[in-house]
Amino acid sequence: MLEAIETSDVLVLGPGSWFTSVMPHLLVPQIVEAIMDSDALKILTLNVAGADETNGFSPARHLEVLAEHEPRIRFDVVLADRSFARSDPHLGTFARNLGARIVEADLAMHDGSARHDPLRLASAYAEVMGVHIR
Repeated sequence: MLEAIETSDVLVLGPGSWFTSVMPHLLVPQIVEAIMDSDALKILTLNVAGADETNGFSPARHLEVLAEHEPRIRFDVVLADRSFARSDPHLGTFARNLGARIVEADLAMHDGSARHDPLRLASAYAEVMGVHIR
């Protein structure tokens, strides 16, 4: 796994259950070091809404929790659903504290669920990565 991190062009953390899918990667010191040492584009993908364990968390609170656990971690981009991002005037400040710029896009399913639309998410990743899809 460490070799994969070291040789990657892009590293994506998230989306997923914040405390059981996203944060656990930052519990392994070797993984944290590999991420920090990597020259890869680092993308942190926020969920489209707080849910279950993070119900009531603003987008900025998600970043705050991550930074509280691993204050040295830095990202290039924080990818966020436009509706969720716009609900939080502090998101930009917290993202900049992690070294990141915010990229907002329409990422949510349009069925009312708090899930990413896989095609919209893939399109946003392609745009952030500079991949041109025909």
